[in-house]
Amino acid sequence: MVESSGYNDRSWLDGDGHPHTEALRVKERFRRPDFGHLEIERTLEDPKALAEPWVVPIKMEFYADTDMLEYVCAENERDHSLLIGKAADDTQKEVKVAPEILKQYEAVYEYKPPNHPDDPLLVGISGQDGHLMAAMNGGAKIALTALSDTKFFLEGAQIEFVRDEHGAITHLIDRTVEGDFKVIRK
Repeated sequence: MVESSGYNDRSWLDGDGHPHTEALRVKERFRRPDFGHLEIERTLEDPKALAEPWVVPIKMEFYADTDMLEYVCAENERDHSLLIGKAADDTQKEVKVAPEILKQYEAVYEYKPPNHPDDPLLVGISGQDGHLMAAMNGGAKIALTALSDTKFFLEGAQIEFVRDEHGAITHLIDRTVEGDFKVIRK
C-alpha cells in the first residue's frame, strides 16, 4: 500500500479535468494475482472536493517481448525547448493516397488500454474530402496526415494499418512515445 499527500491544487484528478484541493490523499493498493497481471486499487480522498472517496480499479497486463517505456510527466517540464522536430514536420511529408485505398481503412477499431483493458476505447476511422479522419468514442474528428499508403500521422502518434495474408485490414498499430499498441478492427 502506498499513501500520498502534499499535493497542490494546480493539477487535475484525471484527463477529464476533475479538480482537487490541497487536502487530497491518495491510497494505492498493488496486488499481483499471478504472473502477467497487476491490479491496482486507487482511492482518492479529498473532503473539500469529493463528497465521498473515489475508488478507481486498474487492471494491467504484462506483454511479453515488449519494452517498458518511461512515462514522462509534463509538470515542471524543462526540456521541451531541446526536443527536435515538431508536428508540422510530418504534415510537410504528406503524400496523396488513392481514395479506394482510404476507403478500405474506414471502420471502427477497438483499443484496450493496458492499464484498464476492460474499458476499451472505440476509434472511428472515416473518409472526408480525400483524407482519413479519426474520432475517439464518437468525439470530434481529427484529420490524419498520410505519410504512405499504410502509415499516417495523428497528433504525436503514427498509425499504421495492417493487412492479413488475404489483404484484409485486421488492425492498426498506434505508435506513440509510450510504445506500440495494437488496435483491432471491429
